[in-house]
Amino acid sequence: MQQAHVNSEAQDIIVALYNKNKRDFKYYNSRLVKQALSFTPAYRDFVLKIIKNGSLKIKHKYKEGSIMSNDEREIPNKLNKRAKSIVYTDINDVDTLPHELGHAVDFWFGHNKALSSNVIIKDNKTLYEIFMEEFEDNHEEIYRMVMEEYKDIINSNINDNAFDILSKGYPRYRILFASVIGKPGSQAEKNRKAIQKELYESGFVDTYYLFVTKKCYSILNVKYSPVLDALSSRYDFSGMWLDHHDRLYYRIDRYRAVQEFFANLFAAKITSKHQHFDNLIKLLPNSFDAFERLFVMFYDHIQNNKRFIDVILKERK
Repeated sequence: MQQAHVNSEAQDIIVALYNKNKRDFKYYNSRLVKQALSFTPAYRDFVLKIIKNGSLKIKHKYKEGSIMSNDEREIPNKLNKRAKSIVYTDINDVDTLPHELGHAVDFWFGHNKALSSNVIIKDNKTLYEIFMEEFEDNHEEIYRMVMEEYKDIINSNINDNAFDILSKGYPRYRILFASVIGKPGSQAEKNRKAIQKELYESGFVDTYYLFVTKKCYSILNVKYSPVLDALSSRYDFSGMWLDHHDRLYYRIDRYRAVQEFFANLFAAKITSKHQHFDNLIKLLPNSFDAFERLFVMFYDHIQNNKRFIDVILKERK
């Protein structure tokens, strides 16, 4: 596992990841190197301590990123015991693990004691409360701004009507994408052919092809990824190639929007994707500030090996 071309901190991360699951990572040495180097040098020691947490398991899973976390014995208003968590990551994609480590940090003491919804940050409010209050007040304006920028990007790269053609065709395209392929001559097949004909005649198919091949979505994803993910808790981005989760994902748990917000910013922080921060400071300044405070709190405790007994939690009724 020794790598002569990486520094000692990156090498330690490589070894720590390998030791987490030797069976999974046995044949992914070059991927482990790339993953370790994706963490900004200033945070590699911090990341190493998170990875080496004895309560955290890390497993490779193709094209998947997720976390399973068990809540330990409940003691009200105390962060007393680390939760046992399993992170699933695709080691081929260096962006997956930093995000899932963000969830692992948020769930350090379990889902029920997620830091993002339990730790008081400012004015007796948690990150969840600060984020939801600011997002509720601003999501419509932010959505309009982002979509106007998306429209300009798409139209300038394809033609003046491209965005409108795509917008009108998306609902039918989603129906087609989700529909069952029926047997020849069946009503299901006839319905699919009718939608396909409609999409071809409207110009959607050709426009969509150009939209994908020209990667019109990449600019927005680079600039606004955490914002887009938050917006997808309210708006349907399926088929638009923007960073998002499905609406159903957010409907299952009211805390998921802020949990994804924390994980997205955590990943950006430890990999130095400063472009995400530049736009968040403008669009959701209070939420960004709350994240920064929570990040510093956790960083300080981990780096200085401090127990979390001084952290003030929200009183639960």
